[in-house]
Parts: sequence; structure tokens; C-alpha cells
Amino acid sequence: YTQTHSAPLANLEFELAFFVSAVRFIQRLQGQGVVFCRPEAEAMEARLSEAEGLANVNLAMHEVPVASNARFDDEGRIAILTGPNSGGKTTYLRALGLAQVLFQAGLYVPAARARFSPVDAIFTHFPVLETQDQGRLAEESSRLRTIFEAVTPYSLVLLNETFSSTTSGEAVYLAQDVLAGLRAIGARAIFATHLVELAQQLQHIESLVEGESTL
Repeated sequence: YTQTHSAPLANLEFELAFFVSAVRFIQRLQGQGVVFCRPEAEAMEARLSEAEGLANVNLAMHEVPVASNARFDDEGRIAILTGPNSGGKTTYLRALGLAQVLFQAGLYVPAARARFSPVDAIFTHFPVLETQDQGRLAEESSRLRTIFEAVTPYSLVLLNETFSSTTSGEAVYLAQDVLAGLRAIGARAIFATHLVELAQQLQHIESLVEGESTL
């Protein structure tokens, strides 16, 4: 009787362990003052990511995070984050990516209120060390090509200090093409960069190509 009627539960062992661990993790962060909410789920076609009081759960494991707001919808799906080093750009970028992962895992997210549409993939582009086969710029370009071969209008793209391996003039020129490509595809994206002049080129970038993603 035990073998017959407990078999379905035994098959759920790993799923149950996952959610129990998730609950303990959330309760631990709540004990440190991090606010969690049950996010509202929107259709994938809405291409929506919205959160109030969003926190970075990775940072919250070590210190009290500063909450931020995020909104990606028809009025703007691509954000350019500029500012000095250690100004919080990467933390914000990761906060949204981690919240999207938690949402799609069926878990509460670290925010006071949140609405998300599912994404078909999350693509990240962070600085890495150059290899012996190619320089850093070539390596960055190769990874970007891989992303653009797979990204769709329902993807989330997180770019952190992309093209920091070249001069600022060349970096702005290359970044404009990347952002124009993401606009044409219609994906949601964040481009975190120290290139302040890039944020001053929004109208020019939007004029380069027609697309549903505005900056």
C-alpha cells in the first residue's frame, strides 16, 4: 500500500525540495527587512516588466539593498543606465534579471509590487577576460553575435559595460548599432555603461531603424 500510494509523492521529491528551500530563502531575507510580493502575471505578448521597490536578492544576502523601480512596457522597453563606477548600475541590472527568474520559477519576487510577462530567454553580456585566441573586443563581438542569433521580441537582454574594451568613440558607435538592433527586434533590454554620451543619442538611435521597442 505504501509503495503504491506514495509513488506519486516520491516522484515530486526534487520539486518539493526546491520549493521548501525557496520558502526558507525568502523567509530569511524577509527577516532582514526585504519585502516580497506575489507578482501579477501578464501575457507573454505584453512584453511587460514592472516592479516597485525592487531589491537585488543576491546583494540582500550580504547587506541591506536600496530598493528601485523598474518599468518596461510599450512606452519604453530599452533602458540605458549611465553613471560612475560603483554607482549601482550592475546591481540594478542583476536585480531585474533575478526578479524575472524568480517570477518564472513560480516564486515571490523582492518588490513591493510587481507585474511580469514571461520571457523565452534571458541573455547576459558581462565583461570577461580575453582569451589567447582573440582579444577582448573580438570576444565581446562574438558573444553578441551569438545573442542576436537567438534573441526574439520576447527575450530579456542584459548588457553590462559592453565595448568597454575599446575607445569611448568606437564604443558609442558600436553600442548604437546594438541598441538599434534590439529596437528592431522588439526585445526588452538594459544597457549599463559608463558612456554618458550614449544616453544623449536616444533620438538618433531610434531614428536609425523602425521597431516596437523604444528607448
